[in-house]
Formats: sequence, C-alpha cells, structure tokens
Amino acid sequence: MNEAFALPQGLLESIKVARPAIVAFPAEQSAKQLPGEIVEAVKGVVALMNQITARAIEKKTAEDFREVRSESFPAYAKVMLALGSLANAVVYRPLMDRLTGEAFCEMEADLRDRGLSAFGAEVRDQAMFTVWTLRRTNEVCEQIHKTSVREEDRQEDADFAGHYLTMAMWTRFHVDCLIKSMDSGRSLYPGVLAEMIDGLRGAVNAYAWARRGLALRVRPAEPIISPIVWDAEEEELLADSSRDLALA
Repeated sequence: MNEAFALPQGLLESIKVARPAIVAFPAEQSAKQLPGEIVEAVKGVVALMNQITARAIEKKTAEDFREVRSESFPAYAKVMLALGSLANAVVYRPLMDRLTGEAFCEMEADLRDRGLSAFGAEVRDQAMFTVWTLRRTNEVCEQIHKTSVREEDRQEDADFAGHYLTMAMWTRFHVDCLIKSMDSGRSLYPGVLAEMIDGLRGAVNAYAWARRGLALRVRPAEPIISPIVWDAEEEELLADSSRDLALA
C-alpha cells in the first residue's frame, strides 16, 4: 500500500489542518436533509468519483489496477477532502454525524444484499467488516471533535490526523470501486479482487490512528490516593518498631 502515502505534501498539510471526521457521502435519501448547495456538491463529487472508479474496475490485472490507482488516488483524495471541508463548514455537526452514520449503515446493507452474487463471500464479508470498522472509526472521530488537545500535543495530533485520513480515504476508494462494480454490473477480475481485499484492510489502520488521536485528548485520570489514618494501636506499634530499629 505504498501508493497510499505518495500524496502531494500540500495535500497532506491541508489534511492535517482540516481534519474532517471521516470520508463518507450521505445516501441519496439522507442527502435531501442537507442544504441544496451541499446536495449539488455531493452529486458533482459522486460523478467525479464514478469516473475515477470506472477506470479502475475495468482493469484486468492487478498490475494494471495498481497503476491506475496510483495515478488517480491523489485526485480522488483532493476531491474527497474538499467535500469534507465544505460539509464541515456549512452543515451543523450533529446532523452531519448522524447522516454519516446512516450512510455507513446503508452501505453495509447494500453490500450484504448484493455483494455475495457480485464478488463472492470472501470479498463481501471483508467489505462489510470494512464499512463496519469505518462506522466505528467515525464514532471515535465524533468524540475527538467534542474534546480539545493540549498545546504540547498539537504536532503529534496533526501527524496522527494525516495518517488517519489518508488511510480512511485509501479504504474508501476501494469501497467505492466495489459499489461502482455492483451499480454498473461490471464483474471484477480475480487479480483486481485480491487488490480490493488488501485495500479494504486499511480500515483497521484508520481506526488505529483515530484511536491514537482520541488518546491524546482523553487521558486516564490519575488515581486519587487517600491519606492513611492510623488508629491508636497502630501508632503504638509503629512507635515500638521505630524504637527497635533505633536499638538494633
């Protein structure tokens, strides 16, 4: 997955600054609850994503798929980041969090209903686990946005955010390829399916980086140790022990 980290430095820096919660498009029905301009932006981004994934899923070999993925992923990431930043700027966060959760649930249902006939059990099961993991990761990110990070941890937090979002977008690229394959009825070649499974596993990495970001904010409280209160008998025993040590 070395291509995942071959993003332009400027994009990585903007990722670290922006830190949107996670990459997810609201489903068509859910998107109707968003402002009209956001709905249009979502439609435009989906159209661009469809163009990118359509090129990827038509490849016959793993090598050809990796080549087109390497070429298209930076552009894919830029568009996804732009939409995430726009949504964070104009959509009330509780609404965005709820719609994002709904989007992941709908993706899980879609893969459960159509994935077996489209890809077989192994890819279907991996894809469903991946989307479930992304949904759990989104819940972690919701906690991150409700807390603050200490000034001395900001640089480390920015590094975690960059790794997290890169892996989240890398994973989502492969999920989108599978969804495009189901929607278009275009079967994936065996070598490409193997690459899909590998790419889907990036969700675990995204979750791990998000957890590290949360750990910077929610630190375990230091245990409160109450002072020991000695009774009269214990005080007398302590005095006797001290005298014995002095005479030894």
